[in-house]
Amino acid sequence: MQNYVYFAVKKIRLMHSYHGLDKNKLKAIKKEIDRYLKIKHKNIVKYLGGEMLPDNVFCIYLEYLKNGSVADMYNKAGPLGETLARNYISQVLDAIGYLHENDIIHGDIKGSNVLLGKDGNTVKLCDLGNSRILENNRSFASFNTVLNGSLAWMAPEAINCK
Repeated sequence: MQNYVYFAVKKIRLMHSYHGLDKNKLKAIKKEIDRYLKIKHKNIVKYLGGEMLPDNVFCIYLEYLKNGSVADMYNKAGPLGETLARNYISQVLDAIGYLHENDIIHGDIKGSNVLLGKDGNTVKLCDLGNSRILENNRSFASFNTVLNGSLAWMAPEAINCK
């Protein structure tokens, strides 16, 4: 019997159609990987590795959670019960607290970035692609950066940069 290791692959094409290699995308990938390497938490998806493929495609390998996301669950079954929602929210807040302790702001928290664990009782936060590092001991309240994340899920004060 063979044992298989399953993982999710995030593929990023690094070629800009007119200007060759997209150095901004390359920098963004490096930052995302650096963030994954900096953290280890039971409610955050694990980084497993990465590699450059021949056609200037970079692959980031992440822990695979086959049960999908909270958004998928909602779309299939409707609203979560209060007990389950409270359980998931508590875990997401633990993950966010851990990120903040490590000076990382996630930047794109939404149902599709909260993945369901094997047992259905645990969740893991994923997608640090829009995350930012809080530098120079600045407070979160004073954090000003470019607008990033998913606009449809963003709080009005974030869109207004307040």
